[in-house]
Amino acid sequence: MPFSLLGDCASAFILLSRIPVFWFRFETDKTPDFTRSLWAFPLVGLVIGVGAGCLLLPPIRDFLPPVGASVLALGFIALATGALHEDGMADVADGFGGGQTEADKSRIMHDSHIGSYGVLALVVVSLFRVTLFFAVSTIISDGLLLVLFMAIALAAARAQIIYQLCFYPISPHAKLGAILGRPAAIVVFTGTTLWAIPLFYLFPIIPALGATCGNR
Repeated sequence: MPFSLLGDCASAFILLSRIPVFWFRFETDKTPDFTRSLWAFPLVGLVIGVGAGCLLLPPIRDFLPPVGASVLALGFIALATGALHEDGMADVADGFGGGQTEADKSRIMHDSHIGSYGVLALVVVSLFRVTLFFAVSTIISDGLLLVLFMAIALAAARAQIIYQLCFYPISPHAKLGAILGRPAAIVVFTGTTLWAIPLFYLFPIIPALGATCGNR
């Protein structure tokens, strides 16, 4: 299948979000290439992070209590992603909490039911994320920087998928991991660039220190 910038972006949004992909239509005899679209995973995080960041802006916090705005931002992320990451985290908590052997952990993680460890993990992590959103929204007073920070955070989180596929073995039971496969070097570079460049804009001290050390 020939390279398609929009096609790769559409594939990434189809896999990692519930955002309608009305701006691209796949041919009837072609399917999304999720392996090639790995570079666009951080782009999905950027878009969802912008939406979550907008819900933390002062106009929303003036209408709702700051904690309420943080809960709303967390709810938006879960809805926009289909709670994909929360579901995976609950499965991991159940597997490692209730399984004794590798086979037990794998069997529990692939069970569609959620156990007590999964519920506890969801509650604890959700409370922690709400607290972080509240802290970030109160520390960063500039609205543009706040939205940019949230976008970078969610983009970097989705870039972790690329890095994990590079450095960790893919479980034979991981259906999604088998579909994605090992990313090429250009995929890793492009995916990293999507969140690293906005990071350098947000924290210019990092490239400034690099330039200073290079001139010594």
